[in-house]
Amino acid sequence: MAGLTSSPGVFVNTVLDPPLVTVIIPSYNTSTTIGRTIESIAATGYPSLQLVIVDDGSRDNSLAVISEYAQRFPWIECLTHPGAVNRGIAATRNLAIEHARGKYVAFVDADDTFLPNRFQVCIPMMEKDKSINVVYEPYRLIHVSGTRSDEMRSGQSEDLVHCDSDDELFFEVLKTGALPHTTSVTVRGDALLDTDLFPPLKYCLEKPLWLKLYSRGGVRPGGSAPVACYFLHDGSTCAKHEDSRAFRFEDVLAYSNVYRWMKQRRIKSSLKSAVARKSMGKDLHYTTYARSIRGSFIDDILMAPIHFLRDYPEAAFQKKFWWASLRMILGLNRAKP
Repeated sequence: MAGLTSSPGVFVNTVLDPPLVTVIIPSYNTSTTIGRTIESIAATGYPSLQLVIVDDGSRDNSLAVISEYAQRFPWIECLTHPGAVNRGIAATRNLAIEHARGKYVAFVDADDTFLPNRFQVCIPMMEKDKSINVVYEPYRLIHVSGTRSDEMRSGQSEDLVHCDSDDELFFEVLKTGALPHTTSVTVRGDALLDTDLFPPLKYCLEKPLWLKLYSRGGVRPGGSAPVACYFLHDGSTCAKHEDSRAFRFEDVLAYSNVYRWMKQRRIKSSLKSAVARKSMGKDLHYTTYARSIRGSFIDDILMAPIHFLRDYPEAAFQKKFWWASLRMILGLNRAKP
């Protein structure tokens, strides 16, 4: 792989003719961190890489930094949205996936990094067992409390769920919400394309993707060592908005989006029923929460039931949905969030 002599890798080739892996990076105003991310990918030493970076209308010099790396490393492709506009992370990742040529796909954000062992376990596993669609592995969490590196606190990620069967794993993940972190997951390309990719959400766009993949089966744990570093910033989008009404309602839409997708495919009825119950439960919780804080009456109160019905039309036949929605609109539900 051209250019790796400047960043010696440690990949031990245990696979004959290593398959192409596409790594996807969405970038928005990441000029100060994306270089570190790219260097970490190169440092894996994996011999067959395609790195697709989509700049999402950055206002700093991110595009110039990316272009410089693309000139150095021919396996890097730099893209922008038409007109170089800002489309959000879901559309940005989806555009990158459209240009992915790899048999396998991995994701990393422009302020996170891969560790040198990133592809050491997952690729041989998936090459050996064609039934594996997803391999998830541990990651290292680094909490950034400021701008100085000596203010970081590092720790291991929480343990993910391990079960004896695909169905049992799906039900447990649905119950606990113990989904993998995007940076440490490797996905078989054809399985990824069957998920409808990332839905047009801002905060909860990853949950539907992983739940759909879990419902397909073939999700397996990889090695026990961390394979990536996730830098959690105090001012991150999720950290700032996780108590907002928009964030909570996106959680409702995430489950109803999964249910709509399941109905279009041959997914077991028991799994679909479980998601339907989860979706309704989230909506009923939202109708109480939404009236507890200030927000847009039209977008967050009046339109919320309509958006929910779009993905879960069966709710129209449930009295509890209409009763809860009416109470929310009239302002009768005011429980504390």
